[in-house]
Amino acid sequence: MSRRLIQFALVFAFGLICGGGGVASYHRSHDEQAMFDRKIKCRSLAEEFVRKRNDTGISATLQRNDYSPGRNSCIAEETDEMVGAGQIIWSFAAVDVGTGQQLFFTSCHEIIGDCSNQAAAARDKAFAEALRTEATN
Repeated sequence: MSRRLIQFALVFAFGLICGGGGVASYHRSHDEQAMFDRKIKCRSLAEEFVRKRNDTGISATLQRNDYSPGRNSCIAEETDEMVGAGQIIWSFAAVDVGTGQQLFFTSCHEIIGDCSNQAAAARDKAFAEALRTEATN
């Protein structure tokens, strides 16, 4: 009798482990699909955001975008080109597309050189930070 009980317990434990692994795998797959869907939606929202900015006469270009779980929103980085007083001023901004909040902004008078390199480093850092942080009310 005790041998049958041990066999039953082993089979039961094995079944629990396999079942638990299957459930965990299902949830992981479901979570990955949900994140993929959020990123696709984010791309669409970011493109629409930049399109609306261009409709107002601003020469904006979407550089990159990503979904921010901490903010539960889409973060977009855009580059604007403004011509004035015989020179071109480039601006770089990270924006929470859902709220319209500007999370980072810097401008540069030259697209190649130290100004551009410093702006690129600053915007990379700001974009990464925007993805990590939570929204403040």
